[in-house]
Amino acid sequence: MQDLITKSPMQESATPGISKEKPWPFICANIIRKHDGEVGVNSVSGQGSTFWFNLPK
Repeated sequence: MQDLITKSPMQESATPGISKEKPWPFICANIIRKHDGEVGVNSVSGQGSTFWFNLPK
């Protein structure tokens, strides 16, 4: 799951089933980081994933 926010959508995905045609998590993560924020994902197999972010005030 972490590949969704760390790898360019044009690179081969190391995670089977993750489409290179859906770059939105990567794009959003880059925007958040450019504003000195943090972004991450917590994932539990079979239970889903939670994407989170923090931006400075």
